[in-house]
Amino acid sequence: GSALRGIPVTFSVGSTTGGTVTPVNAVSDDLGEVRTQWTAGTVSNGDVEIMASIPGMPSAFTTVVVKQGTRNPVALRYATAPSNIVAGDPLPPLKVVVLNGLGDTVKTFTSAVDLVIADGLDVALVGTTTVNAVAGVATFSGLTVERAFAGYRLSATLPADETVPAQLSDAFTVTAATPASVLLVSGDVQSAPPGTTLANPIVVRVVDRFGNWVQGATVSFTVLAGGGTVSPSSRSSDLNGLASTSWTLGSAGTQTISVTVTGSSVSPLTVTATLVLP
Repeated sequence: GSALRGIPVTFSVGSTTGGTVTPVNAVSDDLGEVRTQWTAGTVSNGDVEIMASIPGMPSAFTTVVVKQGTRNPVALRYATAPSNIVAGDPLPPLKVVVLNGLGDTVKTFTSAVDLVIADGLDVALVGTTTVNAVAGVATFSGLTVERAFAGYRLSATLPADETVPAQLSDAFTVTAATPASVLLVSGDVQSAPPGTTLANPIVVRVVDRFGNWVQGATVSFTVLAGGGTVSPSSRSSDLNGLASTSWTLGSAGTQTISVTVTGSSVSPLTVTATLVLP
């Protein structure tokens, strides 16, 4: 249609906290256009409706939705998420962004951002866990976790502003590192007559340098002295890092077996038993 000049238009804001418009009343110009200026109100964050209507014509109106929000920090967001790692290996650099009420980065924010393990787990996030943001972005480099676990999450907070809620990261998994030692769990210092299988199996556990249980390590049991036998002579460690064997003692002399982890530099473990002679 043709542009209409000289048509009076009234502007109004949909809520008392949605700000003001100036002017409230205006007249269309030669192009049929009418202008007003909106000043945001006291609502921290949210949509505001501005209505333009022609007096005396109830059906002649239009509504514009604008968004208002505080320029202060109100939320945090992970620009990069943590990924699965091996215990002790560094996480990729993590970036936490400080956002205002409009969802934009608060580029003037240069204060501290904290990062910790979430969900109440008593596990340390190793490294520099408090850094100052640069232009609203905090970058954490070289962080690691030393305890194996599936389902870790990180929690980012602003220590100087407790009104900003903590932001949780996506979940990630830390797996055990390579075997570092094999430990005796049970079965040592038993006794039995020659040719008799010990009452209890020899049970060992494979751990990494942080004490995490290592699953899937090949554990070998070898008779060193006494002429006995073990069965099985090799077994993979289970979910708890455990491996076991049954030991049948030999006929005479010192009874010892050696426990090693195949393909590793783990020091051998020596287990002893005592012959009970008739």
